[in-house]
Amino acid sequence: MVLNFWRKNSTEKRTYERIPTHLFVRFLNGNSLHNALVTNLSENGIYFITEAYISSGLNIEVSILFTEDVLKVPVKITRTVKTGFLYDGFGTKLLNPPTSYLEFVDSLKPTL
Repeated sequence: MVLNFWRKNSTEKRTYERIPTHLFVRFLNGNSLHNALVTNLSENGIYFITEAYISSGLNIEVSILFTEDVLKVPVKITRTVKTGFLYDGFGTKLLNPPTSYLEFVDSLKPTL
């Protein structure tokens, strides 16, 4: 039996709480540059919507404009979500997130 005390409830699958966002990002898929909207993120994942199709299992780099810097975050597409006839939602797992990204996520968390 495994006890996961860090989770809000026993059915929660995520280790880290997702933070709702409304961030515009860019990513390169093949030779094409695409725009996306990040709707939530955490220390180990990003969920975004875009008109571009991305295959599950693909590794890409997401560029987040933060203040005057661009955070480049390598991710792996772990989940695709279909709305109607289109695949437009994509869940990702971060691959070795840079410290600057983790600090960015921490800055978005509400203070208690």
